[in-house]
Amino acid sequence: MRILFQSNDEIINQSIWTSLFCFQFFLKNPCIAELRKYFLRKNGGKRDRSDDGAIVLSLLSLLCILLPIIVTAQTVKRCYEKPTPFHNPQLSMDLEAYTDQWIKNKPLTSRSKITIPVVVHIVWNKEEDNNISDEQVHSQIAALNRDFQLENDNLDIISSSFENIIGNVGFEFCLATSDPDGNPTNGITRTETRFTNIGTRGNSIIYYTEEGGKDAWDTNKYLNIWVAEVPGILGYASRPGANNEFEDGVVINTHAFGTVGTVQAPYNLGKTTTHEIGHYFNLLHLAGDNPSCEEDDMVLDTPNQMTNYFGCPDINIFSCGTQDLVSNYMHFVDDACMAMFTQGQVDRMHAALNGARSGLLENTACLTTTVSTSIDSNLTIYPNPTTDYVYLKNTSDRVQDINYQIFDTKGRIIKEGIIRNNDRLNRISLPYPSGVYFIKYTIEQEEIIKVLLLF
Repeated sequence: MRILFQSNDEIINQSIWTSLFCFQFFLKNPCIAELRKYFLRKNGGKRDRSDDGAIVLSLLSLLCILLPIIVTAQTVKRCYEKPTPFHNPQLSMDLEAYTDQWIKNKPLTSRSKITIPVVVHIVWNKEEDNNISDEQVHSQIAALNRDFQLENDNLDIISSSFENIIGNVGFEFCLATSDPDGNPTNGITRTETRFTNIGTRGNSIIYYTEEGGKDAWDTNKYLNIWVAEVPGILGYASRPGANNEFEDGVVINTHAFGTVGTVQAPYNLGKTTTHEIGHYFNLLHLAGDNPSCEEDDMVLDTPNQMTNYFGCPDINIFSCGTQDLVSNYMHFVDDACMAMFTQGQVDRMHAALNGARSGLLENTACLTTTVSTSIDSNLTIYPNPTTDYVYLKNTSDRVQDINYQIFDTKGRIIKEGIIRNNDRLNRISLPYPSGVYFIKYTIEQEEIIKVLLLF
């Protein structure tokens, strides 16, 4: 979860400065100074602490000192956590056991992108004027794809100490093109609500249409993102295995979603959603839930850290005997100062995708890529659906060879080959179990990915 509150150190510093200001006020304010002179004259040049006026003055000074501390105590709670398996010890242990086992025995996967179908639920209120545009939604999807495919433009801010552990997640987020009933969609829903601040932490009404929010689409097959007014917090998410499947997903503040429209600096580069989706795929904050050198984020290649970081800190900060990874997406720093996941975090997210989140892999709600259509219109795959083979027909005038790869839903290459430039009709055998597969074919720098259904 990313929040709008400041760090403890920042709050304490502000408390100290506020207290000093109060002292300056009482020492230098003309009215107070005259009042003090009055008491001095009254007592023959001697201050009488029993004087009621002096007592009032002292009490006001004390109040000025204590007030910032009281405010600090009220804002120390910095992160609201939705109910997750981590509040169920046994479920937590089971999830971690699976994660460890998957990482130890992880299959060899291709570099092809893994498609994650997304639906964005915009829950807006007329008074708040927060019915964001499709353009703003698309800008967020583009930002996610940059961050999760290591194509973000601020990689240069990462300390050289961590260059060898930078990870490429390889997730391709796309707005769903069909809803749970199979109807065409643009992957965006809009719900006008009578409630203001409907995304308030701890408030579940945002998840239910009958209560003024918006029902989730099948949370096993879609990444649900709710966008609404969320006072005081940038966003929050449920971790894998959430106790309530109807509330499983991510909630993002309207002013921190995307890169255009209603976003506000310094949270205007779409990194809040990147951070929260990290939680959705089982990542923790680097400093753990209770920051200390003993706390751990369950990832081997991220260093233990004494504290969470905010703003844009120096990248050469040390704690717990090692350099801190302040530019990681799972810190609280400003968007411009977030730049990377580690390879260990990538493995942990893939473990979640192949475990509690595996339903996303089986959803064919959006399986398109942004590529040139010049070869797609001249290449035909049939029959599809099929039983154990397909034909790939090439009617293009181009003479280059065509490379193809076939993947299962876990991203593993199960077959690959080359179609020579003089072959116009090619039969590809598919002796595999029934299910969903993907075929990617490439010519020069252009590629197409299509779905294959085997029965």
